[in-house]
Amino acid sequence: MLSFRTIIEINPSDSKISHNTPMCMMGSCFATNIGEKLESLKFDILLNPFGILFNPLSIAASLKRTVENNPFTEQELVFQHEMWHSLAHHGKFSHTDKSKCLENINSSLAEAHEMILKSKFLIMTFGTAWIYFYKKTGNVVANCHKLPSSAFDRRLVSVEEVYTNVFDSLSLIKKINPGIQFIFTVSPVRHLADGAHANQLSKATLLLAVSQLCNTFEAQYFPAYEIILDELRDYRFFADDMAHPSPLAVDYVFERFAETYFNKETRHLNLKIDEIYKAVNHRPVNENSIAHEKFKEIMLKKIEDIEKANPYLDFSEEKKHFILNR
Repeated sequence: MLSFRTIIEINPSDSKISHNTPMCMMGSCFATNIGEKLESLKFDILLNPFGILFNPLSIAASLKRTVENNPFTEQELVFQHEMWHSLAHHGKFSHTDKSKCLENINSSLAEAHEMILKSKFLIMTFGTAWIYFYKKTGNVVANCHKLPSSAFDRRLVSVEEVYTNVFDSLSLIKKINPGIQFIFTVSPVRHLADGAHANQLSKATLLLAVSQLCNTFEAQYFPAYEIILDELRDYRFFADDMAHPSPLAVDYVFERFAETYFNKETRHLNLKIDEIYKAVNHRPVNENSIAHEKFKEIMLKKIEDIEKANPYLDFSEEKKHFILNR
């Protein structure tokens, strides 16, 4: 039989991830897509404690800061459009109150420090090698927060720069958590503002640097980039902007991730948890009907069975949703 697509072959990892495997995940919006699926399935994951980060130098800087657990100060914040921002963080940390902004940033930093100490896996997704540097300090920025473009220098960093910065940060992590394993991915999201060729140069830089890092740290590379661009080589797998993968494509990549890193028991438990997740988000025709009360009773029993077999899982919020009226 003729085959009309290229299947990316991925060998199952010897190192498996289960629901009680602590892990950190940092990187681009594609990392967020996969990370949110892991969160919904109740994996023990800390996702993007600095918010979405697109470039590897910002990821490296955030990891170094996490290991050092060095709190941010007021002097590191900038004021723009009546809000306080950190150039090292995504806009979700921005706030009209400087103290609140700083409190949220440092609370997340402390949580990340605790998690990196015990994590079994650190998963990193690099999005672009086109990077902005703040002229005032010379530091790389994770987000420009709509400051004037004249405040920044922007350039394509080299493979060596990516490798060196990430190597330094991962070496620090290995000192405090020798058993941690690293998984790298390159985001399939295309950054086309500079044109298709500039995007390819960026992705090539990331791929070459990741290859060197994998060799140095005996790390794993998960081919999300290749799955989207080669295996799902069709615009029907992209969103309306023709740059981001569609929800269907994200689901497919997650399935391939599950095949690689989950054993049969973990995948079976995923199905049970996903049933609860979908039930919580289901809108009944009549919330007060006898049929819906029966449905909630059934779901509470299923949660009870899952918790009994997996006492480390927390379904407290879901159980509130299914509280019986009678």
